[in-house]
Amino acid sequence: MIRRLAIRNFAVAKELTIDLPPGLSVFTGETGAGKSIIVDALAFAFGGKGGRELIAPGADRADVAVTLELEGASRIIERSVGLAGRSTSRIDGAPASAEDVRALGSEHLDIHGQSGQLALLRPAQQLLVLDQFAELTPLRGEIGALVRELRMVRRRLESLTSDTQERLRQADRLTFELEEIRSAALSVGEDEMLRIEQRRLANADALRSYAAE
Repeated sequence: MIRRLAIRNFAVAKELTIDLPPGLSVFTGETGAGKSIIVDALAFAFGGKGGRELIAPGADRADVAVTLELEGASRIIERSVGLAGRSTSRIDGAPASAEDVRALGSEHLDIHGQSGQLALLRPAQQLLVLDQFAELTPLRGEIGALVRELRMVRRRLESLTSDTQERLRQADRLTFELEEIRSAALSVGEDEMLRIEQRRLANADALRSYAAE
């Protein structure tokens, strides 16, 4: 059950807090009165699409917080979006992924709007309904967590593989440079001798002039 909805700088709503009593709540009003903002804010809080276009004019971010009462315990879901278009979510004050928020919303929230039945044409929605019917939602969350962990491990493995390949390339380059130095057969003090020779050759014209005199 939703107990509170708090909105700040969301669409045209600068600041709005709604405390909902137990039971059925109905919002009525003329077209344009702002009813859709409440629905949009709920959808946004639970992982719906939304970017900087949701931020109220003159503000630098939009915030939505929803308090749920679940079996006597309260849970707070928060989501914010900044001018860069990136959003962050929290569950009970702790950072949460979009997948975690959507999973929580799918368990306790149903939002229906015009043409909402078209969502049933999407395979992902069909799978969600099937999981809910089979009471597999908790297992779905566990599998989702394992999938996210697997992706993280894969990214780490790819990073390690990339680092190894870079080290091998550096080793090949250094080996090549070492062979070049060895093939030059340089001797101790040769660099100083070459500098002296360079200076002598640079003054060759002057030396010839002095010799001619």
